[in-house]
Amino acid sequence: MTLERLDDDQWAAIAQHGDARPTTHAGGALTLDCLDHAYQLVTANEGRPTLIMSSTRGLRLYQKLCRDKGYDAPKMPWPWYNPATGRMEQRLVTEFNGTPWLVNGLMVSESSATAADQRIWFMVLGDDAGQGPTRGVTGIIPSHRAGNLFVKRATNGSVISSLNLEVPSVPYIAAIDVPVLPVTDTWVSFPAGLAVGSQGALSLIHNFAAPADCAIG
Repeated sequence: MTLERLDDDQWAAIAQHGDARPTTHAGGALTLDCLDHAYQLVTANEGRPTLIMSSTRGLRLYQKLCRDKGYDAPKMPWPWYNPATGRMEQRLVTEFNGTPWLVNGLMVSESSATAADQRIWFMVLGDDAGQGPTRGVTGIIPSHRAGNLFVKRATNGSVISSLNLEVPSVPYIAAIDVPVLPVTDTWVSFPAGLAVGSQGALSLIHNFAAPADCAIG
């Protein structure tokens, strides 16, 4: 299965018409004060973001900031899918100011430690279509895809398998047929756009030093 990496800048341009989105430019070390500032830039839903999104690097950095202050990052209940039981179960997820902090593993910052690639999004999700302050970020999908959003495209191919052979110490001649195995590559996509019902439904903090990966070896 192949997944395309998300382009954060394109997503931001679609969601909030380029530079019109509220942003906090950290410009160095990320702090809890910077997170508070970005959080408070969301004014929709009476100033209550409903979701925080970052790569694992952003989440790790927030957790480190909390530990440096002498406490663990707080957690809140959140439904998780358990493949062992085949059902949703109530577990815990990291939160900030009472808002769940979820990980998007396809963000550019997941594979890049460059400060310019680091981003944390604060948003209000959902739109009640009313005139009040609760209009947030929503997805736009074709009507015929409702209830069946994902589109799968498969291509067939083949791969020659590898064999590990133990050669005896005596002269030995053998003809070996290496099996050719069929494979299927599947691309999963979904036709969707983004809409922001309120200018204050989305904020971004970016350009901060990323935490270093643990040394291996």
